[in-house]
Amino acid sequence: MDEQISLAKALVETVRYSGDQLRPMTSGNAATTAHARNNFFHDGLQITPAVTPGLANRLDVVCTRLKIPRGSVEAFIYASPEIQGECFAGSTESCVLRFSSALVELLDESEFEFVVGHEIGHFLLDHGIIRSENDGQSIEFRVQERAQEVSADRIGMIACE
Repeated sequence: MDEQISLAKALVETVRYSGDQLRPMTSGNAATTAHARNNFFHDGLQITPAVTPGLANRLDVVCTRLKIPRGSVEAFIYASPEIQGECFAGSTESCVLRFSSALVELLDESEFEFVVGHEIGHFLLDHGIIRSENDGQSIEFRVQERAQEVSADRIGMIACE
């Protein structure tokens, strides 16, 4: 699986925004991803073919387009009126995505693919690890944070074709 993720990371590096220059100093902490996953099982619904076949199919399509192993990505929906998507990745091997119910209800299939790709983009570009290594308070970090969003948007565009 590491080789497949390396190929996916090589793909997304071709569209990384030039201002997105922060790189992780460590490999992260897999316990962070596991902790997020466990919490999401308590207050959310996992996206699976049996429970949410349409969303699971869109997730499969995005993983295929981004050349990432489907087993590296888990996704959940949680009840909220906020329009929100998030990626939790404490390691370079897997991530957990979380989407609010309001977001899922609002988007059509290609828009959902864009958001999924955007969030997976944060994982593939190691943005979660970078965030945990910085205090997030400096103006320089805030500029980098905006650059990371541009990079993730580019990956979202690939994901929804």
